[in-house]
Amino acid sequence: MWSDRDPPPPRPPKSEPEILPPERADPRRPEPDRVWVAQHRIVFTRPGPLQLVLGFLVLAAVLAVGAFTLLGLFLLSLPVMGAAIIVVIVAALLRGPRRF
Repeated sequence: MWSDRDPPPPRPPKSEPEILPPERADPRRPEPDRVWVAQHRIVFTRPGPLQLVLGFLVLAAVLAVGAFTLLGLFLLSLPVMGAAIIVVIVAALLRGPRRF
């Protein structure tokens, strides 16, 4: 059942759209300019020995940069952790013995 809030059902089109074949283009539309696109051919082949060596060198370089970054972050965090431990020890000494 329809209520006042529901939108009305869609109406069918009054006429069918005309499908023009490609050879009979719209005369009102100007002819588009010719666009020349260079065609490239991409060929995938098995890598040779030189490509394998270079690929492994690039992979090793990326892994080395990542390892040095992680090592640097760890070494930078050591003084921060040391300072935090010292602050905790000093705070515990200043607070005195625990009472239960």
